[in-house]
Amino acid sequence: MKSMPLKDYETLGKIGEGTYGVVFKAKKDNEEFAIKRFKRFRDEGGISPSAIREIKLLRELKHPRIVELTEVEFDSQRRLHLVYRYAEHDLGEMIRWHRDGGSPMDHGIAKSIMWQTLDAVNFMHENGMIHRDLKPANILITHGDAAPEPGQVKLADLGLARVFDQPLRSFTVCDPVVVTMWYRPPEPLLGSRHHTCAIDAWALGCIFAEMAKSRALFQGKEVEMEKGKPVPPGGPYQKDQVERIFNILGKPTRASWSNHHQFPEWKHCAEFPIKPPCLDKCFSHTGSWLHYPNKAFKLLEGLLQMDPNRRLTVGKAMKEPYFNDPPAHRPGNVFQDVEDPYPLRPPEPYDSDAEGEPKQKKRKTEAKEEAKKD
Repeated sequence: MKSMPLKDYETLGKIGEGTYGVVFKAKKDNEEFAIKRFKRFRDEGGISPSAIREIKLLRELKHPRIVELTEVEFDSQRRLHLVYRYAEHDLGEMIRWHRDGGSPMDHGIAKSIMWQTLDAVNFMHENGMIHRDLKPANILITHGDAAPEPGQVKLADLGLARVFDQPLRSFTVCDPVVVTMWYRPPEPLLGSRHHTCAIDAWALGCIFAEMAKSRALFQGKEVEMEKGKPVPPGGPYQKDQVERIFNILGKPTRASWSNHHQFPEWKHCAEFPIKPPCLDKCFSHTGSWLHYPNKAFKLLEGLLQMDPNRRLTVGKAMKEPYFNDPPAHRPGNVFQDVEDPYPLRPPEPYDSDAEGEPKQKKRKTEAKEEAKKD
């Protein structure tokens, strides 16, 4: 990775913002880049641990479906910048476009995105890494006319990713909360002290369902962490999210998940009634490309097993019969033989000296509004 001064990049505007900092679109030598500027970590002006982790892992991971980190730079104010190859779309915006327009996502596009994402995550798992923050916003896709890689998935945001060891050690000391809540599986919600590759498989199942429904499958209302109080392992108990999962997949029993009762937060679940699973009813409309009991539904069912030991691994999911049936899963180009219908993200003006968080607040508001609609 060569060092290159940031002044060599022409900043075109802001394209994203969150608690980590700001993402800009930039251009250099007729190539487009995304530049992520991190806020200083705490008051000491240090570097965010998630940024250090992302740099370390992306220097090791070289795969066509994982974002390419090209530069690591500090500006005159000692703010860290990571420079990536640019991708025009993110899956979260694509799903929102379908939801706002009332049209379903094209089956071929969804199948290709799913297969390419599985391929990227499987590469991570084979190399001893767990992503731990899979969600639509972290799955980028290059435009249908982009050169030289049109319609390519680019897995992004590895700030929560971890190398895992055998035997597995507890990760909750450094990372008390992982996986955005709507995509978080039952085991960390119930207080699991260890994270395995199965948490990525669950999140991919949630994403697959969301592409079909144009909204998240489990839209729980999040309990925020209280300021000034120590963070419990796994974060605060998320009752609404757990209940929504149980309402669709059924409350676990010894037969369906032998050790579910051993998790620390299970004590809160006694009040939940035992209900039969009804995932099939969520996808019973035969007009959808994902409906019970077709092969797409079988893939979803395998990824959304509550017992992580029974959940499909990402490698096995790639070999599911679903991917052998038409339409072809188009591993080389999401938009092969179809027009890319998605609007490009226009860069927004941004005051580089003011680092507020309006975008993050907007995202939280949107999430709360979606939860109310559910």
